[in-house]
Amino acid sequence: MLRILAPTDFSMDGYNATLVAMRLAQRFGSQVIFVHAMAKPPVPANSPENLFQSLYREEEQKNLEKLREECQHLLDILNMRHGEIHYKTVVVPTPFAESMLEVIYREKIDLVVMGSRGSTSLRKILLGSSTQELMRLTTVPLLIIPSFFVFDGFKRVTILLQHKAQSYRPGVKVLERLASSYNATLHFLIMTQDGRQIHNITEICTDTANWQYLLEFPHSISSMAETDTLAGLKDHMAQKRTDLIVLFPDRRSIWEDFFSQNIADDLAAQPKVPILILPNQ
Repeated sequence: MLRILAPTDFSMDGYNATLVAMRLAQRFGSQVIFVHAMAKPPVPANSPENLFQSLYREEEQKNLEKLREECQHLLDILNMRHGEIHYKTVVVPTPFAESMLEVIYREKIDLVVMGSRGSTSLRKILLGSSTQELMRLTTVPLLIIPSFFVFDGFKRVTILLQHKAQSYRPGVKVLERLASSYNATLHFLIMTQDGRQIHNITEICTDTANWQYLLEFPHSISSMAETDTLAGLKDHMAQKRTDLIVLFPDRRSIWEDFFSQNIADDLAAQPKVPILILPNQ
């Protein structure tokens, strides 16, 4: 069973992401863990510990109730009954990223689905937000849902790769499930230093046997020079009508891998396209 984590801050952006998470869970028969990271209640520094604990439990119960109400609203919108989807609600303390990592480990999460926190610019997402923290630290695939995104499956997927050895990642299994479920066409877009064309994806795959299943989907392979990344990516997405971008960042930093050439600016120009990040575990 696919286990999905859906963080929410009760904003419209967070709500939209939880709606996508619920629809994915409905399609895959998954379990969803809805989670909210709650700030500590403000109390004077010299307050007794029992006062803090009392206020914390009270605030925690309020947030749990809001989560349950949001889940019920999602069920109503999707015309679903309790029991059709397995889900639970969890409230954790801030800081956000550390708490999410703990839940990912404890609940054996396979996929995190979260919003871009109201921003229409990917550059804003990647500068100091909770989303950026989790993008940098996550050990499981992370699906970022942009504001006002209307979910209708993922049928045309652009997989952005650098021209270097690409090792197989366990998170590819999630991509395979999405592609299979929605009969997706995969478009491999490879950035090369000199602009030379790559005609076979196995040229950069270090473990071709494990990549083979992806290559069994309808797919295309194209290349572009790194110096033409901005214009090339924009043209590619328009031509292919991309509805999901997949990134394979190195462990060190997503910025260093994919955004050092201001690719973020180009992705920001496509604010309605979700991004699936497959981390190097």
